[in-house]
Amino acid sequence: EDVDEKKEAKKPEDKPPNVRTFDFRKGAMPEKARVVGGKTNISIEHDKSSSVVVDPGSHILLDLDNIQPNESKDMLNDFTLTMDIKLDRLPKKGFFLVSLNDKVERSNISPGEIQVYPDGGIGFFGIQGLQKLKPGRWTRVVVTCGGGFGNSSRVLTTYINGKKCAQIMKPVLNTRDGRFAMACS
Repeated sequence: EDVDEKKEAKKPEDKPPNVRTFDFRKGAMPEKARVVGGKTNISIEHDKSSSVVVDPGSHILLDLDNIQPNESKDMLNDFTLTMDIKLDRLPKKGFFLVSLNDKVERSNISPGEIQVYPDGGIGFFGIQGLQKLKPGRWTRVVVTCGGGFGNSSRVLTTYINGKKCAQIMKPVLNTRDGRFAMACS
């Protein structure tokens, strides 16, 4: 038992963290998060919690500096994003919920990766699965991306309230530090 405790005690302290949390429930924008292209309003819920309301056409930029990258020098290729969102109504036209790599040239590709579709599905490339967002209700959305580069088996998966929504295996996922990676610097 003493040997295991010593192994744990030797973790390097100078490594950047591998988790970053942005909590929007405290009535203000969290540190290292900012709105681009619009403004935000703070909404106080009936249970006294708060949320950030983002204007249509604007987005929140999350600063991931000092996150420990994986399989790269400064990009996060394997990740899990967890967010709680509420839409007043489903969109008439799909919109991008997540845009990942701001360092990639986007002139020939879409402005984002993870999309909310008019029927409430979440995915990309038109693949959205059977689980759907319901308007007016808080929904937990999780996006994971991972797998090995060597065997071209990388997978992006979306979940709605813990149930698998879409699972996508496309060649574009297998590009290290590409469109489906996040900058950590």
